[in-house]
Amino acid sequence: MTTAMPQDIVARGPTIAPSPVRRAVTTGLIAATGLLMIWLGARGLSASPAAGGATLALGIAALVAARAVWRGMRGALVLTPQGLTDDRGRMICPLAEIERVDTGILSLRPSGGFLLHLARPAPPGWVPGLWWRRGRRMGVGGAVARAEARAMAEAIAAMVASRAAAGEPGT
Repeated sequence: MTTAMPQDIVARGPTIAPSPVRRAVTTGLIAATGLLMIWLGARGLSASPAAGGATLALGIAALVAARAVWRGMRGALVLTPQGLTDDRGRMICPLAEIERVDTGILSLRPSGGFLLHLARPAPPGWVPGLWWRRGRRMGVGGAVARAEARAMAEAIAAMVASRAAAGEPGT
């Protein structure tokens, strides 16, 4: 069995994306919750009109969130020699900014995903079910297959380690 070098892994362009089933189930559950809340708020079963209005507002917010999740989960993340990009080529996180990869149980990371520790704070960003970024942390995963996320985390860790061994900047 041969072991691929980080350059070989990146040459293939590993990609992670939510499966159509995960996308449909996730969006469907959020939308169903929103519809249920709207139905409950419209029935007027609340103790006060304010509570009924709040239930309606939360139901509408859940439907808006379901739409955001549906739109966000149609994308993908691609690992290139320059860093993580989305499937449209927009740079999400340059490789030179990644200090380490964290896949530990106790790390604050997306379900089935991994956490990247960045060298400098980056602007906040979020694509539901795919990635989020706040300050010096970026979480990848959530609605993607655990095996795909693990493979990408290992490829990024290998690239960061080879960069550190070569003494390149950003380590």
